[in-house]
Amino acid sequence: MLHDRLYATNLSWPGAISKVLAYSGVALNVKVAQKQIAEDAALEKKLSVDSTPSFFLCRPDGSVLRLQGMASVGANIH
Repeated sequence: MLHDRLYATNLSWPGAISKVLAYSGVALNVKVAQKQIAEDAALEKKLSVDSTPSFFLCRPDGSVLRLQGMASVGANIH
């Protein structure tokens, strides 16, 4: 399975994910993926994401509220 290959791959070297995906028949534009990862990392920093899972409420006005009390819910998921 694809996720098994990804977890078994040393992701510290450049191109590791794209090589695994290509081997599995999935095309990946590395430049687009790198841009998306950078955007996600910037958003993570802006929203002060420091744990997984993290829970947010997106309001109709475009503002985002972090649900702090939900951390214990994630700790109990197995």
